[in-house]
Amino acid sequence: MAFILLVAKKQYKDGKIKIGAISSFMLYIVSLIFQFWIMSYAIPTLMSVMGSSDRLASVMNYEITVKQDGKEDIHDATGRLEVIDVKFKYPSKQDVMVLKGVSLETNIKTKRVVALCGSSGCGKSSII
Repeated sequence: MAFILLVAKKQYKDGKIKIGAISSFMLYIVSLIFQFWIMSYAIPTLMSVMGSSDRLASVMNYEITVKQDGKEDIHDATGRLEVIDVKFKYPSKQDVMVLKGVSLETNIKTKRVVALCGSSGCGKSSII
């Protein structure tokens, strides 16, 4: 910016440019620098999202193999898991109900996946 001002001062004294042109150019440069500053934060975030989405896609496309009688064959496998109205309290905190009637069902025929999500101490491990 200092170099630009020095060059602009010399050209102004020589009568080649006017003050309006100098101030317009300086505002343009400041605006351009601001946009690059914003991009310096946006590009790493974008790269992080792309990396995370690639990992998520690989997890979603993972083929599950089920061993039944020593053979890997998901087509002949059968199975169903159902949890109905589960209630749970930790022994150390009898006054806090962690699981309040949780029910879920998964079946290998429908290829349904159940994900347990939540904060620490909400009962994910207790369900397992």
